[in-house]
Amino acid sequence: MQTLATAFGKSVDIGIPLPEVYPTLTKAGIKLRRSQVVMIAGQPGARKSTLALNLVIGMGVPTLYFSADADEWTTSLRAAAALSGTVVDEVERGTKDNGAEDYYTDVLSELDHVWWCFDSDPTPESMAVELDAFTELYGCFPECVVIDNLCDITLEGDNEWAAMRKVMKLVRFWARTTRACVVVLHHCQEGDIEPFACPPRKAIQGKLTQLQSLILTVAVDETCFKVACVKNRHGPADPSGETAWFLVIDPPRMRISEPERRAA
Repeated sequence: MQTLATAFGKSVDIGIPLPEVYPTLTKAGIKLRRSQVVMIAGQPGARKSTLALNLVIGMGVPTLYFSADADEWTTSLRAAAALSGTVVDEVERGTKDNGAEDYYTDVLSELDHVWWCFDSDPTPESMAVELDAFTELYGCFPECVVIDNLCDITLEGDNEWAAMRKVMKLVRFWARTTRACVVVLHHCQEGDIEPFACPPRKAIQGKLTQLQSLILTVAVDETCFKVACVKNRHGPADPSGETAWFLVIDPPRMRISEPERRAA
Protein backbone atom coordinates (compact mmCIF):
# COMPACT_ATOMS: atom_id res chain seq x y z
CA MET A 1 0.00 0.00 0.00
CA GLN A 2 1.30 3.45 -0.91
CA THR A 3 0.17 6.97 -1.63
CA LEU A 4 -0.16 8.24 -5.19
CA ALA A 5 2.67 10.70 -4.56
CA THR A 6 4.96 7.80 -3.63
CA ALA A 7 3.78 5.71 -6.56
CA PHE A 8 4.32 8.60 -8.95
CA GLY A 9 7.88 9.05 -7.77
CA LYS A 10 8.64 5.39 -8.42
CA SER A 11 7.02 5.26 -11.87
CA VAL A 12 8.87 7.90 -13.87
CA ASP A 13 9.50 5.44 -16.73
CA ILE A 14 6.07 3.80 -16.73
CA GLY A 15 3.98 4.77 -19.72
CA ILE A 16 6.87 6.42 -21.58
CA PRO A 17 6.42 5.85 -25.33
CA LEU A 18 8.83 3.63 -27.21
CA PRO A 19 10.73 5.27 -30.09
CA GLU A 20 8.54 6.61 -32.88
CA VAL A 21 8.36 4.60 -36.11
CA TYR A 22 5.42 6.18 -37.95
CA PRO A 23 4.86 9.93 -37.46
CA THR A 24 1.39 9.55 -39.00
CA LEU A 25 0.35 7.30 -36.14
CA THR A 26 2.04 9.45 -33.52
CA LYS A 27 0.08 12.49 -34.73
CA ALA A 28 -3.09 10.44 -34.33
CA GLY A 29 -2.22 9.82 -30.67
CA ILE A 30 -1.14 6.22 -31.30
CA LYS A 31 1.93 5.40 -29.21
CA LEU A 32 3.35 2.14 -27.92
CA ARG A 33 4.06 2.73 -24.24
CA ARG A 34 6.19 0.91 -21.71
CA SER A 35 4.38 -1.10 -19.02
CA GLN A 36 1.25 -1.43 -21.12
CA VAL A 37 -0.42 -4.03 -23.32
CA VAL A 38 -1.08 -3.29 -26.99
CA MET A 39 -3.16 -5.48 -29.30
CA ILE A 40 -2.87 -5.51 -33.09
CA ALA A 41 -5.87 -7.33 -34.54
CA GLY A 42 -7.13 -8.09 -38.01
CA GLN A 43 -8.53 -10.73 -40.30
CA PRO A 44 -6.26 -13.39 -41.83
CA GLY A 45 -3.92 -11.83 -44.38
CA ALA A 46 -4.15 -8.36 -42.87
CA ARG A 47 -0.35 -8.24 -42.42
CA LYS A 48 -0.34 -8.01 -38.64
CA SER A 49 3.03 -9.75 -38.47
CA THR A 50 4.45 -7.42 -41.11
CA LEU A 51 3.51 -4.43 -38.99
CA ALA A 52 5.03 -6.04 -35.87
CA LEU A 53 8.26 -6.78 -37.75
CA ASN A 54 8.54 -3.21 -39.04
CA LEU A 55 7.87 -1.81 -35.56
CA VAL A 56 10.59 -4.01 -34.05
CA ILE A 57 13.04 -2.93 -36.75
CA GLY A 58 12.13 0.74 -36.45
CA MET A 59 12.14 0.99 -32.66
CA GLY A 60 15.49 -0.74 -32.21
CA VAL A 61 14.92 -1.51 -28.52
CA PRO A 62 15.71 -4.79 -26.70
CA THR A 63 12.84 -7.07 -27.70
CA LEU A 64 11.62 -10.59 -26.94
CA TYR A 65 9.65 -11.92 -29.93
CA PHE A 66 7.49 -15.06 -29.66
CA SER A 67 7.02 -16.15 -33.28
CA ALA A 68 4.68 -19.10 -32.94
CA ASP A 69 2.95 -18.29 -36.22
CA ALA A 70 6.06 -18.43 -38.46
CA ASP A 71 9.18 -20.60 -38.31
CA GLU A 72 12.77 -19.35 -38.24
CA TRP A 73 13.35 -19.76 -42.00
CA THR A 74 10.22 -17.83 -42.98
CA THR A 75 10.90 -15.13 -40.41
CA SER A 76 14.53 -14.79 -41.51
CA LEU A 77 13.51 -14.35 -45.16
CA ARG A 78 10.92 -11.73 -44.25
CA ALA A 79 13.28 -9.82 -41.98
CA ALA A 80 16.10 -9.91 -44.54
CA ALA A 81 13.73 -8.55 -47.18
CA ALA A 82 12.50 -5.75 -44.92
CA LEU A 83 16.02 -4.76 -43.89
CA SER A 84 17.61 -4.93 -47.36
CA GLY A 85 14.70 -3.80 -49.52
CA THR A 86 14.96 -7.02 -51.54
CA VAL A 87 11.93 -9.05 -52.61
CA VAL A 88 11.43 -12.11 -50.37
CA ASP A 89 11.67 -14.50 -53.33
CA GLU A 90 14.98 -12.96 -54.35
CA VAL A 91 16.32 -13.35 -50.82
CA GLU A 92 15.44 -17.04 -50.88
CA ARG A 93 17.00 -17.58 -54.32
CA GLY A 94 20.09 -15.68 -53.27
CA THR A 95 20.64 -17.80 -50.19
CA LYS A 96 20.03 -21.10 -51.97
CA ASP A 97 21.51 -20.56 -55.43
CA ASN A 98 23.87 -17.58 -55.37
CA GLY A 99 25.83 -18.09 -52.18
CA ALA A 100 24.57 -14.90 -50.57
CA GLU A 101 24.21 -16.40 -47.09
CA ASP A 102 27.03 -14.26 -45.66
CA TYR A 103 25.49 -11.07 -47.04
CA TYR A 104 22.06 -11.76 -45.52
CA THR A 105 23.64 -12.94 -42.27
CA ASP A 106 25.25 -9.49 -42.04
CA VAL A 107 21.92 -7.87 -42.89
CA LEU A 108 20.12 -9.82 -40.17
CA SER A 109 22.72 -8.78 -37.60
CA GLU A 110 20.88 -5.44 -37.55
CA LEU A 111 18.22 -7.30 -35.54
CA ASP A 112 20.59 -8.53 -32.85
CA HIS A 113 18.59 -6.53 -30.33
CA VAL A 114 15.78 -9.09 -30.74
CA TRP A 115 15.65 -12.50 -29.02
CA TRP A 116 13.43 -14.84 -31.06
CA CYS A 117 11.46 -17.82 -29.76
CA PHE A 118 10.07 -20.10 -32.50
CA ASP A 119 8.18 -22.58 -30.36
CA SER A 120 5.01 -23.32 -32.36
CA ASP A 121 3.05 -24.36 -29.28
CA PRO A 122 4.29 -22.22 -26.38
CA THR A 123 2.87 -22.35 -22.88
CA PRO A 124 2.92 -19.58 -20.27
CA GLU A 125 5.58 -21.58 -18.41
CA SER A 126 7.87 -21.90 -21.45
CA MET A 127 7.40 -18.22 -22.23
CA ALA A 128 8.41 -17.31 -18.68
CA VAL A 129 11.59 -19.37 -19.16
CA GLU A 130 12.38 -17.37 -22.31
CA LEU A 131 11.81 -14.11 -20.45
CA ASP A 132 14.19 -15.22 -17.68
CA ALA A 133 16.77 -16.26 -20.29
CA PHE A 134 16.53 -12.88 -22.00
CA THR A 135 17.02 -11.09 -18.69
CA GLU A 136 20.05 -13.22 -17.82
CA LEU A 137 21.61 -12.76 -21.28
CA TYR A 138 21.14 -9.00 -21.59
CA GLY A 139 21.15 -8.03 -17.91
CA CYS A 140 17.84 -6.21 -18.25
CA PHE A 141 14.19 -6.82 -19.06
CA PRO A 142 13.10 -6.39 -22.67
CA GLU A 143 11.57 -3.03 -23.50
CA CYS A 144 9.17 -4.71 -25.91
CA VAL A 145 7.63 -8.20 -26.00
CA VAL A 146 5.77 -9.40 -29.12
CA ILE A 147 3.37 -12.37 -29.04
CA ASP A 148 2.53 -13.61 -32.54
CA ASN A 149 -0.24 -14.91 -32.22
CA LEU A 150 -2.39 -15.10 -29.10
CA CYS A 151 -4.29 -18.18 -30.32
CA ASP A 152 -1.04 -20.18 -30.58
CA ILE A 153 -0.41 -20.18 -26.83
CA THR A 154 -1.40 -23.43 -25.13
CA LEU A 155 -3.12 -23.39 -21.75
CA GLU A 156 -4.48 -26.77 -20.68
CA GLY A 157 -7.71 -27.31 -18.80
CA ASP A 158 -9.72 -24.39 -20.20
CA ASN A 159 -11.81 -23.70 -23.24
CA GLU A 160 -10.23 -21.54 -25.93
CA TRP A 161 -11.59 -18.15 -24.87
CA ALA A 162 -11.09 -18.72 -21.14
CA ALA A 163 -7.49 -19.70 -21.88
CA MET A 164 -6.90 -16.55 -23.90
CA ARG A 165 -8.31 -14.38 -21.10
CA LYS A 166 -5.85 -15.99 -18.68
CA VAL A 167 -3.00 -15.32 -21.09
CA MET A 168 -4.04 -11.68 -21.40
CA LYS A 169 -3.95 -11.36 -17.61
CA LEU A 170 -0.49 -12.89 -17.65
CA VAL A 171 0.86 -10.47 -20.25
CA ARG A 172 -0.60 -7.54 -18.31
CA PHE A 173 1.34 -8.83 -15.27
CA TRP A 174 4.48 -9.02 -17.43
CA ALA A 175 3.96 -5.47 -18.62
CA ARG A 176 3.56 -4.18 -15.07
CA THR A 177 6.50 -6.10 -13.58
CA THR A 178 9.03 -5.75 -16.42
CA ARG A 179 7.84 -2.33 -17.64
CA ALA A 180 7.94 -3.66 -21.18
CA CYS A 181 5.40 -2.82 -23.84
CA VAL A 182 3.72 -6.15 -24.62
CA VAL A 183 2.34 -6.31 -28.17
CA VAL A 184 -0.18 -9.10 -28.75
CA LEU A 185 -1.28 -10.10 -32.25
CA HIS A 186 -4.80 -11.50 -32.50
CA HIS A 187 -7.54 -12.33 -35.00
CA CYS A 188 -10.83 -10.65 -35.77
CA GLN A 189 -14.01 -12.42 -36.71
CA GLU A 190 -14.72 -12.81 -40.39
CA GLY A 191 -18.16 -12.11 -41.75
CA ASP A 192 -19.90 -8.79 -42.10
CA ILE A 193 -16.80 -6.59 -42.27
CA GLU A 194 -16.39 -4.70 -45.53
CA PRO A 195 -13.49 -5.90 -47.69
CA PHE A 196 -10.29 -3.95 -47.04
CA ALA A 197 -11.85 -2.19 -44.01
CA CYS A 198 -10.39 -2.10 -40.51
CA PRO A 199 -12.54 -4.25 -38.22
CA PRO A 200 -14.45 -2.64 -35.34
CA ARG A 201 -13.50 -3.36 -31.75
CA LYS A 202 -16.51 -5.67 -31.33
CA ALA A 203 -15.10 -7.98 -34.05
CA ILE A 204 -12.07 -9.01 -31.99
CA GLN A 205 -12.29 -12.74 -31.35
CA GLY A 206 -13.33 -13.67 -27.85
CA LYS A 207 -14.18 -10.02 -27.10
CA LEU A 208 -10.75 -9.73 -25.48
CA THR A 209 -10.70 -5.94 -25.14
CA GLN A 210 -10.62 -5.22 -21.41
CA LEU A 211 -6.95 -5.39 -20.42
CA GLN A 212 -5.24 -3.53 -23.27
CA SER A 213 -4.37 0.14 -23.13
CA LEU A 214 -4.25 0.36 -26.92
CA ILE A 215 -6.01 -1.72 -29.58
CA LEU A 216 -5.28 -1.29 -33.28
CA THR A 217 -7.14 -3.06 -36.05
CA VAL A 218 -5.54 -3.28 -39.47
CA ALA A 219 -6.43 -4.01 -43.08
CA VAL A 220 -4.68 -4.02 -46.47
CA ASP A 221 -5.94 -2.68 -49.79
CA GLU A 222 -3.23 -3.36 -52.40
CA THR A 223 -0.42 -0.94 -51.41
CA CYS A 224 -2.47 0.89 -48.77
CA PHE A 225 -2.06 -0.28 -45.19
CA LYS A 226 -4.86 0.92 -42.91
CA VAL A 227 -4.63 1.32 -39.15
CA ALA A 228 -7.62 2.10 -36.94
CA CYS A 229 -7.35 2.88 -33.25
CA VAL A 230 -10.39 1.26 -31.65
CA LYS A 231 -9.26 1.68 -28.03
CA ASN A 232 -6.81 4.16 -26.56
CA ARG A 233 -6.49 5.09 -22.90
CA HIS A 234 -4.11 7.93 -23.78
CA GLY A 235 -5.78 9.49 -26.80
CA PRO A 236 -8.67 9.47 -29.25
CA ALA A 237 -10.21 6.22 -30.48
CA ASP A 238 -13.10 5.14 -32.68
CA PRO A 239 -14.51 1.71 -31.70
CA SER A 240 -16.19 1.38 -35.11
CA GLY A 241 -12.84 1.18 -36.92
CA GLU A 242 -14.10 3.65 -39.51
CA THR A 243 -11.48 6.27 -38.63
CA ALA A 244 -8.37 4.85 -40.27
CA TRP A 245 -4.85 6.14 -40.81
CA PHE A 246 -2.97 5.25 -43.94
CA LEU A 247 0.54 3.92 -44.48
CA VAL A 248 2.18 2.39 -47.56
CA ILE A 249 2.85 -1.34 -47.74
CA ASP A 250 5.18 -3.19 -50.08
CA PRO A 251 4.27 -6.86 -49.42
CA PRO A 252 7.03 -8.46 -51.55
CA ARG A 253 9.64 -6.54 -49.53
CA MET A 254 7.80 -6.83 -46.20
CA ARG A 255 7.98 -3.08 -45.72
CA ILE A 256 5.43 -0.67 -44.27
CA SER A 257 6.40 2.98 -44.60
CA GLU A 258 5.12 6.52 -44.28
CA PRO A 259 3.25 7.90 -47.30
CA GLU A 260 5.24 10.32 -49.40
CA ARG A 261 4.52 13.96 -48.69
CA ARG A 262 3.88 16.10 -51.73
CA ALA A 263 5.59 19.45 -51.89
CA ALA A 264 3.23 22.40 -51.51
